[in-house]
Amino acid sequence: LQVISGRAWQVILDDSPQEQDLICKSIMTCMAEKAANRCGLQLNSPSVVRMSSLFGEAPAALVDDLCRDLEFHIVVPGTQIVTADEEGECLYVLLQGIAESNCSVGKSHLGPRQVFGEEMLLGFRNVHSATVKACSLCVLQCLHRRSFMSTVQRYGEDYETLHALILEARRHGAISMAKRLHS
Repeated sequence: LQVISGRAWQVILDDSPQEQDLICKSIMTCMAEKAANRCGLQLNSPSVVRMSSLFGEAPAALVDDLCRDLEFHIVVPGTQIVTADEEGECLYVLLQGIAESNCSVGKSHLGPRQVFGEEMLLGFRNVHSATVKACSLCVLQCLHRRSFMSTVQRYGEDYETLHALILEARRHGAISMAKRLHS
């Protein structure tokens, strides 16, 4: 890693405006890969998807397909990742950094390898119940509901099982979903 001044960086970008997006994406990809490695994971890997209790016992083929739909996000400190009462549809896996979750019952901190947004992914909620804000530089992977549903629907029996689980969890308010998944 070579550190360059802001002025030198601007010269590089000015000299190659058509490559600016590619340069920035390459740097962000490198940052995301390093964050995943520090967690003992690979970016876009089954182990990232399996961080969620939803997929702990899911068939390998399904999890492999879901990996193809993972996106990464880099969020600077002080930025809201999700905002309470705003619409959303993603499951997030925090790979690096600390985030603060603030909801009606209080505040808590999230760290590497923690997952949030499962209820959004499954469609239990359409608006976030908490605001999650980056306290430090955060690197996350996310899975969108539309990608998730499209992928899961291709797995007939697994889709039926998951759909039944979702309906049961909705009847029970999804509060004890993780407990039900592990029983």
